[in-house]
Amino acid sequence: MGESGEQLGADLNRMWKVANRILPDLSAEFAAARRAVCGTRSTLAGFPSVPEVNNGLARCASEQPWLDLRDELDKILLDTVDNMNDTATALDMATKAYASTDAAAAAEFDRERDQIGYTPPKTGHLWREDF
Repeated sequence: MGESGEQLGADLNRMWKVANRILPDLSAEFAAARRAVCGTRSTLAGFPSVPEVNNGLARCASEQPWLDLRDELDKILLDTVDNMNDTATALDMATKAYASTDAAAAAEFDRERDQIGYTPPKTGHLWREDF
């Protein structure tokens, strides 16, 4: 038989913490990494020029592979941020759905959540930053 009552409420609280604390914090780290990767766009002036190609506007052979790598990293990091946000949303919804099926579980969930200082999240994706 599955859990119910206080034990389920305690487990729901752990799931809620993952959805509302752990995944958002982790998502913010990936968003920061993405900002750092995207920030390299302004440092391309450091690539040496090849004067004999395209009136001196061409860059060295390593520029395009770096641009390709940077763009791929940007996509991977953005997808990771989005996936973490979506997972957090799904876990939060599941937590609320389970809590609504068992009054004792809901009471324990609320009690434990209140102990850690629950602050309702803002709407939308808080940790995704578009560039």
